[in-house]
This record gives sequence, structure tokens and C-alpha cells, in this order.
Amino acid sequence: MRSPTSARFNRFVSTVGPDTPRTALDLGYGVGAYSIALARAGFQVVAVDQVPSTPFRQRLRDQAEPADRVEVVEGLIEQHLIAGGLGVLVAKDVLHYLAPGDVKALSTAVVYVVTSRCAWRHMPESFGVSPATAHCQFSAWTEAGVWRPAAPGGPGRTRFQR
Repeated sequence: MRSPTSARFNRFVSTVGPDTPRTALDLGYGVGAYSIALARAGFQVVAVDQVPSTPFRQRLRDQAEPADRVEVVEGLIEQHLIAGGLGVLVAKDVLHYLAPGDVKALSTAVVYVVTSRCAWRHMPESFGVSPATAHCQFSAWTEAGVWRPAAPGGPGRTRFQR
């Protein structure tokens, strides 16, 4: 069974460059379609959702090939270390209240600041979102328990914890 993902997502995955870390975080994995597609594309995936994980784990067992590249976390992500940087962040159903452009700008800015460990005020303007807005959204996601980077991580390492 192939993972039913959108053509847009499949195009995106096919354009991820070779310098992008082959690690992915899938927040709100649902049935796991995006996690499986990313694993098939060679990514090591951490799939996080608050729904029971048994159906997704069974689906992974049935897939065989990509199963060893997906780590399933039931609940909120806690004290998980992604070494070597985060290449892809999928948050398809957890950011539905934002416009698509805002989701991209905010998530890109937040991941940049967290992984580069730069100060919010030094975040590049090229993200198209102000440092204050990005920090405010990061704080809201943190307060909601979506994720929380924690030191020490070192450059290119992000620790996620509840």
C-alpha cells in the first residue's frame, strides 16, 4: 500500500536538496502518510501525535521497508534529540488555524532560530515575519506543549521535550 500524500508534498520531497539533513519531524502524524512517504524518501522520521499509536505502528509493520526509519511517539514529544539538524518539519494538521504562507514563514523562522541558536532579535528579515511574531508563536506552541527546545543542544542539534 502506498502512502496517499498530495502531489504538492511529493514535489516538495523530490526537491529537497542533498545538503538538507535527512531527518524529519512529523507533528500530528494521523494515519502516518507523510511519515511513511518521508521514510521512503530516505529520511529518519520522528512521528508525534496524541492519538493512539497502535494503528500507525501496525501500518508501519505492514510497510516493512520504511518501518525502520520511523520512530513513533504517542503523546507530546519529550526529551528527544535530533542529531545533525532538522531537515523537514511536517505539521499539516496542527497549524490549520494559520494561513499557509504564515505557517511556512513562522515554522521556518522558529526552526532556524532553534537550530542555529541565534537570538530572536538576530533572526534574518528574509523569513518575512518579525522576530516578535515568531517568538510569540514559538511561545504559544511551547505553552501548548507542541515542542520545547532545551539546552544543551549545540549547533545543529535540537532537543524536544514536553
